[in-house]
Amino acid sequence: MDNSLKSLLQLSSELVYVKDIRTAISKLSMAARTMLEVKICSIFLHDEATEELWSFEMQEAKEEIRFPDDAGIAGHVFQAKESLIILDPYQDSRFNPEVDRTTGFKTEGLIALPLVNRKGDTFGVVEAVNKLNGKQFTDNDLDLLNHLGLYMSALLENNILNEKLKQAQEAIVQKLSRASRFKDEETFYHTVRVGHYASFIAQTTSLSLEAREMLFLAAPLHDIGKVGIPDVILSKPGKLTKEEFAIVKTHTTIGAEILAGGESELTDLAARISLEHHERWDGNGYPRRLAGEEIALEARITSVADTYDVLCSKRPYKEAFPPEQAAEELLRCKGTQFDPGLVDAFLRDEDQVRSIPSRFAEELS
Repeated sequence: MDNSLKSLLQLSSELVYVKDIRTAISKLSMAARTMLEVKICSIFLHDEATEELWSFEMQEAKEEIRFPDDAGIAGHVFQAKESLIILDPYQDSRFNPEVDRTTGFKTEGLIALPLVNRKGDTFGVVEAVNKLNGKQFTDNDLDLLNHLGLYMSALLENNILNEKLKQAQEAIVQKLSRASRFKDEETFYHTVRVGHYASFIAQTTSLSLEAREMLFLAAPLHDIGKVGIPDVILSKPGKLTKEEFAIVKTHTTIGAEILAGGESELTDLAARISLEHHERWDGNGYPRRLAGEEIALEARITSVADTYDVLCSKRPYKEAFPPEQAAEELLRCKGTQFDPGLVDAFLRDEDQVRSIPSRFAEELS
């Protein structure tokens, strides 16, 4: 078994355990540099909106490089779906020296090939640039880069599809959140503020950046189940009867039923927040009387954010609390209704908390 095949098999086994696309592509790029004995390996992806190629991976560039998708060798390869070996780029009329001028790098030779998806459409270009030790590129180098390019195409295509799916899911969630505006303007304002309050609290937790971004989108849907509660109950100015309150409490399960089962992490999270945001730290909440860390962290965060905004808002049954009184109420219920650590995290900078409604006012227009 030759060294190239051994390296490809080793690389395949390593990529199985890599979940982050940037890490996986970086490994592939480094493998290409080593196996082809080249200075750099660059990957350009197509931006359909701007009709440009941009540098997804480029070792010598300190910042993103962009150029028209018909410019230079990469542009030609992208448009023609043609692999090329260029031994003297500066003597080739298709070569665009602008990238060299931008990066300060001198291209002395390169291989370029298109990245093609399963439909046969080109979505990017990979280039191996400058053989080491004064060597020139050969057809064997092109064959090897073709093998690596198949890995790159598969990983990048899956990532692009996942990103498009994620964007579609986020758009659906945002539309669901904004749908509350047609029912009640103040409810819509409330949902937007809760998202920002929840995001503020989450910064102090163990949640990853991706999880915090999901929480920001999911938290505003905590009360979506109220679409199933009669308006006459929701807008009642006085105290609810025991029977009316029992109906209101069903908004948690209604919301979970609306959001669950969509095969989306984002809507699944929103469903759990909807179901659990009225659970209590001491186990006396509803609908399942969960306690402490049995309640999802995101739901515990949303509970604090939701309660604070409700306290600070005028409702048919109450006047708005001033912020300091709302903060006192959170502190009073710390350790009983709320996760004490999250209350402390929320109130660590009360001036910043109070500024949230005005700082994000444009989202309410």
